[in-house]
Amino acid sequence: ILPAGGITDIVSTGGINITGPINHVGDYTQQGNQQITGQVTVSVDVVAGANAISLVSHRTKGVTPGPGISLEPTP
Repeated sequence: ILPAGGITDIVSTGGINITGPINHVGDYTQQGNQQITGQVTVSVDVVAGANAISLVSHRTKGVTPGPGISLEPTP
C-alpha cells in the first residue's frame, strides 16, 4: 500500500508490459508517442494542436470518408 499523497516513480528502461484490463481514475499526463491497436472511445471530446481543434465543434465542408481531403473549415 502506497502512502496517501505520496509519489511513486517506476523506471524501466526496457519497458513495462501489462496484460489485462486497467482501470484508472484521475488525471493522466503522457510524454512521448502513443500507439493504439483497436478502437478508441472518448466520452467527452478530443482536442488537438496549438489551436485546440475540437472533434466535437470543429466543422468542415465536403467531408469525405477514407483518404479523401475535406474542404476548409466552416464558421
